Amino acid sequence: MSKAKDFEASVVVSIPQPFAYLESIDEGAETDFFFVDVNPAFGELSGLNREAIKGKRVSDVFARTNGKKGWPGLFRKAFRDETEEPFLYQFDALDALFDVVVRRVDDHRFSVLLHDVTAIEQEKQGLQTLLTSLQEFLKLPAELIDYQMLTDHLLKLLGARYAALNTYEDNQTKTVTRAVSGPGRAVRLASKVLGFSLVGKEWDVIPERLEDIKHNQLIHYDSLYEAAYGAISKRTASLLEKLAGIKESYVLQIVEQQTIVGDFILFMPKKKTLELSDAVRIFANQAGIMILRKKAAEKIHYLQYHDVLTNVYNRAYLEEVIQGLNQLEKTRPTLIMADLDGLKLTNDVYGHSAGDAMLKAFADILKEACPDSAFISRWGGDEFVIVLTEQSRSDIKALIRNIERAGREKTVYNLPIFASLGHATKIAGGRDIKDVLKEAEAAMYEAKFASSDTKRQAYIDALFETLTANSHESDAHVRTMWDYTKRLAQAAGVEESTLQSLHTAVSWHDIGKVPLSETALKKPSSLTQAEWEKMRRHPQIGYRLVMTLTHDMEAARAVLHHHEHWDGSGYPEGLKQKDIPLYARILAIVDAYVVMRAGRPYQKALSLPAIIDEFNRCSGTQFDPELTRLFLSILATTSTES
Repeated sequence: MSKAKDFEASVVVSIPQPFAYLESIDEGAETDFFFVDVNPAFGELSGLNREAIKGKRVSDVFARTNGKKGWPGLFRKAFRDETEEPFLYQFDALDALFDVVVRRVDDHRFSVLLHDVTAIEQEKQGLQTLLTSLQEFLKLPAELIDYQMLTDHLLKLLGARYAALNTYEDNQTKTVTRAVSGPGRAVRLASKVLGFSLVGKEWDVIPERLEDIKHNQLIHYDSLYEAAYGAISKRTASLLEKLAGIKESYVLQIVEQQTIVGDFILFMPKKKTLELSDAVRIFANQAGIMILRKKAAEKIHYLQYHDVLTNVYNRAYLEEVIQGLNQLEKTRPTLIMADLDGLKLTNDVYGHSAGDAMLKAFADILKEACPDSAFISRWGGDEFVIVLTEQSRSDIKALIRNIERAGREKTVYNLPIFASLGHATKIAGGRDIKDVLKEAEAAMYEAKFASSDTKRQAYIDALFETLTANSHESDAHVRTMWDYTKRLAQAAGVEESTLQSLHTAVSWHDIGKVPLSETALKKPSSLTQAEWEKMRRHPQIGYRLVMTLTHDMEAARAVLHHHEHWDGSGYPEGLKQKDIPLYARILAIVDAYVVMRAGRPYQKALSLPAIIDEFNRCSGTQFDPELTRLFLSILATTSTES
């Protein structure tokens, strides 16, 4: 062999990719080719060694098992078209795909170079399959997006042994495992070892792990214990690794709108690592979109069937439920209707935000007291309905007692949480469920009426306890006021039979100050503008409380107007002269006297002469002049008696 031939052969052998050098054989209708030389890598494709191929026809080495796409046909086309564009060829025996480049050397000879593109093409195909699947996922209505479907698809895409999908909740302080994919038996066994079901499990987010995830889209852990960040013990983690045949773990973050909304945890078979391919990145990004869509759909669904304030079911959903109960012939559902007694009172005293707090507190009491199978809903403003199935009569009575006891033990703004409860049970095949609800409502009103006096007194005691604790109001203060009020009323010709309303007004005249803080009520300096605005509202609050808890209109009007001035410069309505109720005018004078006599943190007590001078100065402006004259006479008499 010449040196040129030797050099040419050495070049052929040194090429790492499968390479062949061919020459055409002109046989008329069809051109065939024979191998001038091949390298060992090419020989491996046919299962023959280099020497067994050299000099052989292509048609003999590679039978035409692929029909027109066989090697002779492909070479013939490339040779005829004089093209050097690569083409793909599938070696079925090797389950491999090659990129084939045919290059002409002269009119009879050409070379063939093959590149194994199996992995590349598989990734392309996987990516295309992924994109097609994602398009189908994205077409789904948001409420039908399935966390399990996403997790199963990722498991298949990556060849992982197990995969779990977690979503981040509560401002990234919690994660919830939404789906677990992998051999079902092993997943069930893992749950048994852990002592809880994985799907639906809520985990505290470890801040250090969250920081790691924020800075790395894919995090690798050498062990399950490391991946769990101490959420499970080393012994449990080691046992799970052995049972599941896993070792390495990966956490893949799921981001949407620059916020981490979840993560995939991937558990790989032993000795198998994971690379973050484009397909995986695309999947994670699209999963973020779908998670947010599903969460939005879940929120809409939740709002559709839940009361936003208390997080129990709403009336619309309850009506669907109780209608369905009519269809169940063999069940004996019990309906409990509960009315929150103190809601209006709480709103009147402390405002609607306090009323909302009481509603939420009562809903929490119901959730804690009722069995998991109970259906709890908010029926109206202050009414709730509980649906129970197959509960004994004794169980229902015990439940009602537990709810009532829990309400007494828990307060909102120092007010006890009282509720009136009534129940009724539907006998199998008996009345319509709506009639059962009416019966429960009637029983609730009966309970409300029976306990109204006791509850009303408890509210009164709580309000006065708060007022006494936060202010200078005391029993002694009220007794002093009543002593002078009664004497002034009698001097003004008020009939003895009507003095009870005036006594109520004296007792309740400052009850509207209950919402004010102790700091404001005992402040040793002038009130701020904001504090003064709140102070000026106490007559209206007091009026509502007197009406709600005593139903005494005369007393309520006296409380409402006891800060009106004779000249119309007072509050809350700016009434003048005798438009101001008589009891209010009497109360205004006596209240002023007691305050001046006792003093306040912001004002020293005045002597009797100074008080008389103050009344003379304000007569006809702040105070009714005739009542002022009568009161000064009483003071003069009192002074003489002293």
